Amino acid sequence: MDVFAWSYKDMSGLDPNIASHKIPLYPGVEPKKQKLRRMRSDLSLKVKEEVTKQLEFSFIEVSRHT
Repeated sequence: MDVFAWSYKDMSGLDPNIASHKIPLYPGVEPKKQKLRRMRSDLSLKVKEEVTKQLEFSFIEVSRHT
């Protein structure tokens, strides 16, 4: 049981050089804007809760790119 992370709090020391995801962008290409996708309100609350939890433990970070 001690080799698995059961929450984001358990992964606080994770080195971003080992596990990180990057989105390759082509220079000079204009980004596409997708239309808004709506979801059920109960599901939306769960998604917001999960994202807030991941931000709180620095598991994810806000992108500053367009």
